[in-house]
Amino acid sequence: MTITTTRVALGIRDLSGRDETGQAALVTMSLDAQHPDLTRAEILDRRDIDLCAVDLPPRVYHAAKGLPCDAAQALIRKVTMSATRMAGDEIDELLTEMRSSGYTIDAVSVAVDETGPDILSTPLADVLSSHTRIHAAENALYREALATAATDRGSAVFRYPSRSIAEAVRTARRLRPDEIAAQLDAWGRLVGTPWRRHHKDAALAAWLALAARGDPELTASRKAQVDAATESASDSGNRGR
Repeated sequence: MTITTTRVALGIRDLSGRDETGQAALVTMSLDAQHPDLTRAEILDRRDIDLCAVDLPPRVYHAAKGLPCDAAQALIRKVTMSATRMAGDEIDELLTEMRSSGYTIDAVSVAVDETGPDILSTPLADVLSSHTRIHAAENALYREALATAATDRGSAVFRYPSRSIAEAVRTARRLRPDEIAAQLDAWGRLVGTPWRRHHKDAALAAWLALAARGDPELTASRKAQVDAATESASDSGNRGR
């Protein structure tokens, strides 16, 4: 592979839940532009990162629910600042390692759900009054920290639908579910364990970003499908507000 002709994308899948909120899986993938068949994409790096300092609550909106308004807002600001700083540090470290091997990450793919980042500007009292909005706000907090860190470092950021990344890949690449599963299994055999659901989602996110970054095999209509797949979640989030 000639490194100078290689496109590189980073796929990110944030985690959620009682024990995993504030963590994310990162998968960096390369594709030789001279041989752009996406089945030739190679995983360069896989890692898990933390986005919240150990002395702060990752499930910050849950923690803020019982606090006075000023205290709740201050706590959320602290966690947001921590997430933004830690996301930047982790991406800086990855970029440095990739550069030392001759690679430049020029696309980053980050999840978005139906509410989108607008939930973060919703009045705090409204967010804290709804368990669904609490979860949405926590997801958005970490996703926007990751997206901001990538944008600030000059990478194009694509957004993929958090609940249907496999469907987005099927739409963009016209692949059957069994073909996607086979590709994920092949990558898993190469990179070894851990290879959990969030690592697979991060790999698919990187794969989708590679497809959207100028694959010459894509016709104009199929390129439009890729763009629609990566942008539809953001659009639906805006409509949902």
